[in-house]
Amino acid sequence: MDGEVERFIKVWLTTISCLCYCYYIASRIPKGFMRLLFLLPILNLFPTLPFNLSSFHLGGPTTFFLVWLGTFKLILFSFNQGPLALSPPNILHFISIASLPINPKQHSPTKNNHTNNTQKPKWLLLLKVLIFAMIIRAYDYREKLHAHFILVLYCCHMYLGIKFVLALSPILIRTLLGFEIEPQFNEPYLSTSLQDFWGRRWNLMVTRILHPTIYYPIYPIFICFVGPSCAMTSAMLATFLVSWLMHELIYYYLTRVTPTWEVMCFFVLHGVRTTAEMATKKVMLRPLLCEAVAFIKTQILLLQSAYKIQDVKSLVRAERYGFQSHFPLEQRPTSSRGNQDITWQKLRRDPLFIEEDEVVGLDGPRGILENWLTKGRKKRTVISVVGIAGVGKTTLAKQVYDQVRNNFECHALITVSQSFSAEGLLRHMLNELCKEKEEDPPKDVSTIESLTEEVRNRLRNKRYVVLFDDVWNETFWDHIESAVIDNKNGSRILITTRDEKVAEYCRKSSFVEVHKLEKPLTEEESLKLFCKKAFQYSSDGDCPVKAKGPSGEGRRPKWRRTKPPSGEG
Repeated sequence: MDGEVERFIKVWLTTISCLCYCYYIASRIPKGFMRLLFLLPILNLFPTLPFNLSSFHLGGPTTFFLVWLGTFKLILFSFNQGPLALSPPNILHFISIASLPINPKQHSPTKNNHTNNTQKPKWLLLLKVLIFAMIIRAYDYREKLHAHFILVLYCCHMYLGIKFVLALSPILIRTLLGFEIEPQFNEPYLSTSLQDFWGRRWNLMVTRILHPTIYYPIYPIFICFVGPSCAMTSAMLATFLVSWLMHELIYYYLTRVTPTWEVMCFFVLHGVRTTAEMATKKVMLRPLLCEAVAFIKTQILLLQSAYKIQDVKSLVRAERYGFQSHFPLEQRPTSSRGNQDITWQKLRRDPLFIEEDEVVGLDGPRGILENWLTKGRKKRTVISVVGIAGVGKTTLAKQVYDQVRNNFECHALITVSQSFSAEGLLRHMLNELCKEKEEDPPKDVSTIESLTEEVRNRLRNKRYVVLFDDVWNETFWDHIESAVIDNKNGSRILITTRDEKVAEYCRKSSFVEVHKLEKPLTEEESLKLFCKKAFQYSSDGDCPVKAKGPSGEGRRPKWRRTKPPSGEG
């Protein structure tokens, strides 16, 4: 056994040396076939390393980690895809992700996250421990148990054993490496179908590797030969065949005997049944989908009609009350939604271009924000300005941003709005950072992962400030968290939002400071602001004498209620 341990250590020292080579090659060779060519010696070496081991407990995991997962991860890495492309610029992280069955947790809005990230009840874990203990105890009576029941015990034993080991892995990795990992299992006993079992619940690390290496590349090829209707099932069946080959290879490493093809029958059968299951669902759900599409189309037509009616009513009111319409009748957009979008964009842009001497009543908050932005902790900090619409969040944030941005090496201003997309947000950030350096944005960046990496590269080791204006959704932080790297040099992220939950959501991975902009203007400040806007083009820029009282102070305005003409709402 001592010789086996010594060989095991040599195998993994060789693996670490190979991965160090891969790490440094990636920084010098661009992604593509050229990088794959330089990684071919490592891809040829990995399948030979497990032959140095003969024991099940050392040879089995090594074979699975290196021959299957490690090789496939390096192939994806050649084209800047997969978990290694998203790993932090740290050689220890790179080696760990390449050689172990772990995948860093990434927050991506465009991919459906099928894993259950909610907190599991503690009693469920205790129940699994109890079942595991009962299985171990049941082995003492195996002579009295049916052979098929013993096979069931073996399956449960394997699942629960791996489950307990992997339950400790996130804690160790979080402590040693500092990042979260995706779960390996998602309660497979709750599966409702074979597609659910293989695609969303069982051995998810393998699923995340097989999809980008097998399924996605060959799916377009099958479209050319069998058409879109059969391409999905054909690509899925091909993925099952590759899984069979890899399982058969692992069993050969462990037993060193000629395959007997039971594994092939198992995976081919499951592949055929899964594709048949998908085809059945497609046929059964098609009528329901047609009805749903028809309903949505009807609602869209009704909504468009409602907008046109609103346009007509607006024109009638404008004509009746003598208002000047922004659009002549023949040039007016067909939908009031177009008018609303233009007006909304103007309302969003205007506060970003207000001059400093036009701002009233924000001196106190401005000093607080400037202090948070330029002083304090070195860790990355999110500073949030929270308040209702129209209270001056954007105006305040833009004024402070303009005041302090020269204290930072990089700065960017991004308007988020309610209907943002993750790709658009990251691309806007990249464009702003490139524009600041008078560079052209890279043209070969098309995925969220590559956009994230480009933004990280431009912010790395720099003190930066980024203003995100008008954030609505609290999950906004999930989309940019990986991009806004923590350089521990006083970088700041300034956001404006109406919802305090947006700011609180960022606390899960960053320091947060919140300023609630809710104190209304005083009467004097209100009059001052009114005069700046209403009489800004008068000779002295001040209120006329008639608008002031005997002492020269502004008089309290008196309002009177007016009724619309009869027949109008």
